[in-house]
Amino acid sequence: MFRELALHELELRMQNDELQNLCEEVHGLNERYVDLFMSAPVAYFVLDAQARIVSANLAAAQLLGVEHAQLQDLKISSFLEPQMTESFVRHMRAVLRSEGTHKAELSLKVSGDKSCEVRFESTRDPRRPNEWRAAVIDLTDVRRLERELERSRSLEAIGTFAAGVAHDFGNLLNLIGMGVDLSLESAPGSEQARQPLVRIQRAVREGRRMVRQLLRYSSDSEREEAMPFALDAAVSDIEPELRRLCGQHVALQLLLDAPDAYVRLDLAAPEEILLNLAANALHAMPTGGTLTIATSVGDEPPAVDLARPGQAFALLRVTDTGRGMAAETRKRAFEPFFTTRRGAGTGLGLPMVHRIVTRAGGHVTLETELGVGTTFKIYLPLCEPPAAEP
Repeated sequence: MFRELALHELELRMQNDELQNLCEEVHGLNERYVDLFMSAPVAYFVLDAQARIVSANLAAAQLLGVEHAQLQDLKISSFLEPQMTESFVRHMRAVLRSEGTHKAELSLKVSGDKSCEVRFESTRDPRRPNEWRAAVIDLTDVRRLERELERSRSLEAIGTFAAGVAHDFGNLLNLIGMGVDLSLESAPGSEQARQPLVRIQRAVREGRRMVRQLLRYSSDSEREEAMPFALDAAVSDIEPELRRLCGQHVALQLLLDAPDAYVRLDLAAPEEILLNLAANALHAMPTGGTLTIATSVGDEPPAVDLARPGQAFALLRVTDTGRGMAAETRKRAFEPFFTTRRGAGTGLGLPMVHRIVTRAGGHVTLETELGVGTTFKIYLPLCEPPAAEP
């Protein structure tokens, strides 16, 4: 009898040890599940039949902009945009009435009245018929990238169309230009009689420049071969044209401090950069001001991924004392075909500058303030000077 009791006690002890090990294992699995749930990168909610939050993870709190401890019993529907309420109710009813996963794309109002586009992927809890689970995926960045892609495709189509028009328009300008040149050769000697033809000739030259700008922007086939330029010398060569452009009411100031700096650019690029930036500055100074063009060497570009450790840069800085740009204008400054000069600009000047500089491996920054002025900083990688000809 005593022996049987001892065996039974031993058996109970072994079962108790086994049960304790199982409890520890379950406890460890539960801790792991809670850790995975709380640390998941996707917002995860457990909701009841009234859309109240039963539990949620840290990503859910971050998405809604609410402290995690305050989420309990909040209604997820209170974060919905008003126009989304009906869609959300339909989604919730579908989840609670049937098995499987149901999806719905909705908009939420999160911290600071910020709108957030999300996708609900929801399923009913099989153990609790009045509860359902929802993984809420933030689609805001995805939708923004989709809109940007669509916009870039639209701009590409516009660019292709504009290039075709520019080719035909260029042919018309050539005919007009030849006619004007012939007329000037045979026109009477008086300046008064020749003046209208001279104005037409000047307009034809401006039209040709705009056509060339459109073609250079819309097609890589228009790109010329890059070559090393002495930066200060290139600016000095363009100085007479810049002074003519500035006229009497805008003072031009050159501060050239990079005599030995060479940069690799397309043949017409230095003129294209400076004339476009100067034209932009003059538009901002209708009543006069100062246009300053400065160069220097050794300036570090801003924190962008240029991926060339040890590369030295030259800085070309163009500053005006004009009226500056508003925040919305500054955001769109380099956008093709965007212009604030209604009827007086193609909207390709600054985009052309941006394209030329990025092609050369450089970077452009814009600093502006309303009523103070605007500064464009162009960082260009330095290169070796051209080899001396024998």
